[in-house]
Amino acid sequence: MKTTLVIGAAALCAAAAALPVGAQPPQQQQPEPLHIYVHYTETSPKTFDTAVKVGLLLMQQGFDIVDVRPVEAEMRRTTIRYFYPDLRDDAYRLKDRVEHLLQAQGVAHEPVRVQDFTRYKLKTPPNSCELWFQTQ
Repeated sequence: MKTTLVIGAAALCAAAAALPVGAQPPQQQQPEPLHIYVHYTETSPKTFDTAVKVGLLLMQQGFDIVDVRPVEAEMRRTTIRYFYPDLRDDAYRLKDRVEHLLQAQGVAHEPVRVQDFTRYKLKTPPNSCELWFQTQ
């Protein structure tokens, strides 16, 4: 066991010695967080409150809430829209988180719907989804 530790330590020292003076070892980059555009019905203060609370909780969990936008549309269900095929799995993970947060907030809701908008011509910026809250 002691021999293994000595060999491992020697390998680390050799790797560090191979770096140029002042260079830092390569660091693993964190994946870019999913960017979320939150929408709520502008005539519903209760929906606004829910959107803000859930948005803040999502931020604490590492999501990037880009904007909270009032809209005229009334939504029958909370909906996540993704615009790029590679974001499908992220949209479903977000769905699970949002459902959990809504339940924890005591908000009565239908199951969150995920919509594929990959064929839609106008798209959100890369690595982003839209979250539309059910009108309360």
